Amino acid sequence: MMYRNMFCLFGILGLAACGGGGSDSGTTSAGNSLQDPYSSNSSDYQPSQLRSSFIYSNSTITGMGSPQNATTIVGKLTYERNSERDVYLTGEDRFVILVDGVEVLPEMSGSSYYTFNVSEYGNNYEITWYRGDDVIAQSSFDFVPQAFDITSTYDGSAMNYTWSEQSNHIYTFVYPSLYCTKGNQSFNMSYSPTDDWRDNVVEGGSLSLELDAAFNTSESTLRSQYDSCDSTMDIIATRSDMTLVNSSPNMTVSVWAMTTDTQNIF
Repeated sequence: MMYRNMFCLFGILGLAACGGGGSDSGTTSAGNSLQDPYSSNSSDYQPSQLRSSFIYSNSTITGMGSPQNATTIVGKLTYERNSERDVYLTGEDRFVILVDGVEVLPEMSGSSYYTFNVSEYGNNYEITWYRGDDVIAQSSFDFVPQAFDITSTYDGSAMNYTWSEQSNHIYTFVYPSLYCTKGNQSFNMSYSPTDDWRDNVVEGGSLSLELDAAFNTSESTLRSQYDSCDSTMDIIATRSDMTLVNSSPNMTVSVWAMTTDTQNIF
């Protein structure tokens, strides 16, 4: 449950896939003139044909159950012309993560997502993609956003969220969802007032979403059709004073603290 939205957020960012089908892009780049190897092994590609993407996330889950927290860097390789193609690190390709100069080893998962458990208290984080001894791409950053807890309530018509704001932090909410069930029937809807979730900036450490405004329904309507309903909210914090140094267009890095809150409507 801790990583409920982590992989889908790669898709939201446009860094990798989360469901749906992929297609080749017409984007022109150095790697685009090379023949597609149609492979899931990174060693079958030239480095210019691949893109590495990473998310540093200080993730917290609140709401139903005890709060949970994990701080990770998750990395992934994709084919430059089809971001939904899983590409695994093979041959001499490897990701190296350093926190304050100390290497962090990846978790063993067997998936194309490479997870590194890191400290949230580091002063400097370095990410490097190597092929053999050659550096393909490299990034570093500091001043990571702080984790935060959400207190949520439901008042019969609106979901209400509060949290403690930190200085130099920007808070946005990401596609809150409503999920209801009755036997084999289900209702699942997400909401965003803007086309880009990055524009959903929240100030003041509080947010209220009306059921009818966000999901075009009411509790009475939902109760007449379903046995239970839960709402889930993801709020992301980034830092305005963070320094991110990126050496190559082959690498994209996002840095945030993300809190996921789930509350029962009925």
